[in-house]
Amino acid sequence: MALTACNNDTTSQAPVSAETKKMEKVAETAQVKVMPEALKSRMASYEALFAAGNIGASFDYVPPKLRYAMMQATGENEASMRDFVEQDWKRALETVSLQSFDFDLDVAKFETSQSDRPYVLIPSTMIVGVNDEPGKVVKTHSTTVAIMDGSEWYVARLDDEIMLKMFQSAYPDLAMIELPESTMKKMDASEVENMK
Repeated sequence: MALTACNNDTTSQAPVSAETKKMEKVAETAQVKVMPEALKSRMASYEALFAAGNIGASFDYVPPKLRYAMMQATGENEASMRDFVEQDWKRALETVSLQSFDFDLDVAKFETSQSDRPYVLIPSTMIVGVNDEPGKVVKTHSTTVAIMDGSEWYVARLDDEIMLKMFQSAYPDLAMIELPESTMKKMDASEVENMK
């Protein structure tokens, strides 16, 4: 403001040099390279919740607008939703036991929406033991969606059609995301060991 007041000729602006543009591009590239590291840290924390059995806390990783939509749909508050997620997982563990839940960030696809929102499609593998069939496991390949909201990464599991539509409504700029079809296979636990 002060510079403008001292300079009556506001029609002439110094052109942006090629060097300046190059430096700006380098800065943008550096910022993009930081995002995967932040995401890796976030996903490591998310993965640790499952390893520790603290599944209810995973609700805090759900994108904020999707969290709000879920609470609106159920009439529950955040504390109740955390408890619901925890209890739902405990019911699942009556028939299966979680052996591993891995996110392959090395081959994850980093994208940007039309509104410049960063998002990532992360190939995910879950292996659960079948409680009433010792020696048998179920291996599921699916895709986890991570999105940036504000300055934080959040995680969405959209295997359920209702959840997918809720996500698309909450984040219309990401409604175009197409997820690969999930696959599920029952196999001998020894086969999984041999694949490692």
